[in-house]
Amino acid sequence: MNNERTPDEIIAHLSVLDLLEVAEDICRTHGVRLSDVMQKDRHKSIVAARFAIWYAMRKHPDRCYSFPDIGRIWGADHTTIMHGVAMHEQRTGGALPKSWHKVSAEIMSIAAGW
Repeated sequence: MNNERTPDEIIAHLSVLDLLEVAEDICRTHGVRLSDVMQKDRHKSIVAARFAIWYAMRKHPDRCYSFPDIGRIWGADHTTIMHGVAMHEQRTGGALPKSWHKVSAEIMSIAAGW
């Protein structure tokens, strides 16, 4: 059974899950293209961006994706995702994407109005 996904399939999944903007923000921060992150390239900056995207999916503020869910989206084994998330946490101390600070502020202002 081949679990590999094409870049178009990954983008489609990210779009449906409202994660495409977060993924693009992470790629801009790392200075790489989203299309590069979806390939098997092991260049340091590309791997760092890929791991950050997986971490962002795992720690999503509205829903926490499981390792198998992320693996299915990216066409990777869940243990590969677990390793990537752990490496991101180790490298950054668990930093979340900058775009979430804006989203969190918007959610807090809406919640305060209730």
